[in-house]
Amino acid sequence: MPNSLTPFETLLKHCEEHKIHYRSDADKKRINFTLWDVGFTNYLVGDIPDYEPLYDIAWLITDSGILSILRMDLALPVRVSDKKMHPLVIEALTRANDDLTVGHFNLDMSNGEVNFHISYPIGEAGLEDETVEDLFLFGLYTCDRFFPAFMRVMFGGLAPQDAIELAWLDDQSEKGVDTKTSAPVQKRPTAKKTRSPRKKNPEPKSGD
Repeated sequence: MPNSLTPFETLLKHCEEHKIHYRSDADKKRINFTLWDVGFTNYLVGDIPDYEPLYDIAWLITDSGILSILRMDLALPVRVSDKKMHPLVIEALTRANDDLTVGHFNLDMSNGEVNFHISYPIGEAGLEDETVEDLFLFGLYTCDRFFPAFMRVMFGGLAPQDAIELAWLDDQSEKGVDTKTSAPVQKRPTAKKTRSPRKKNPEPKSGD
């Protein structure tokens, strides 16, 4: 049965039902919110000054005239401010993308931000709440899986190939899959830590 709500209305309803504190722009059909790291459990909440933001997240509905697209962007909490590190980070992102069937990582060359993008075509039946949930959880899982690998490249001096291989081995280990012993990893010279602090977002409101 087709969804009677528009795709943007479905996103708003999803946020309300899951008590996500969000900021919305109806004209641009865009929703923004922040996932905060509060220890052992992550909560979708408003501004909490005592904790670090984990991911800045944007949901956007775009219309091409032929079909509508749901786009989800997750910004990782790190910036590659040292441009000398860009080639290594791009290699790591590319190797991670090779292992993905949905979505891709990208480095914003203008500000050094690392993002994960998912695009989903919305059919005539409309956008279902379950689809929003599945895509969002997949994005979180993917970022959680590869973020340590990117940090190993940026700040641990690990070669991109080895870092992504470790991410794959860690993922298989968590799933209880037996893996063969990998070859010794080759370290590169340790990069200077140039992580730039992220600006705090204004306190989000629940809706407009």
